[in-house]
Amino acid sequence: GNYSTVTMLGAWNCASSGAWRMYGGRMLPCLVSLNRKMIGGAPSTPSALRGGFLCASMSSQTGASARDPLAVIQRQLELYNKRDADEFMTLFDPDCQLLDLQTGNELARGHEQIRARYIERFKSPVHCTLYGRLAIGKVVVDREHISGLPNGAEANCMAVYQVNDQGLIHRVQFVWEDIKPTK
Repeated sequence: GNYSTVTMLGAWNCASSGAWRMYGGRMLPCLVSLNRKMIGGAPSTPSALRGGFLCASMSSQTGASARDPLAVIQRQLELYNKRDADEFMTLFDPDCQLLDLQTGNELARGHEQIRARYIERFKSPVHCTLYGRLAIGKVVVDREHISGLPNGAEANCMAVYQVNDQGLIHRVQFVWEDIKPTK
């Protein structure tokens, strides 16, 4: 497929919406300061951010197909927040691999292990707030805040998703930072 969609996010603290920043070798306007407003219109929580996230978006595709990596990852986020394990698992390749990006450790592989991981995760009222999204081709990177973890814990997360030609998540690499210690 044609994967010319590019959504870019930067971690620059921008004082006004009229500022310009370098993205991928091109000067682009900072369209939205996420310290003031989140993607999708949800209010931001600046205390959870270290610096601001700014968004600029370009797309040469119209409409999102079920195989479009951005649409797949957006659907995954929605199902995560609904804590619907059955529907959530339909988005993963049977041989999908979850990895800790910093250590390289495998967290889970295949439907059985991934499903068990998320069944356990969904027992608590987890909610993922998207702070930013970056996508090139079949790779999508999300900057997230996870709340509702067991014992009131919260975390900052960066997830790097790779979507295959069938429109399924084939690999996810996580960077995880606890920001509220468990009780």
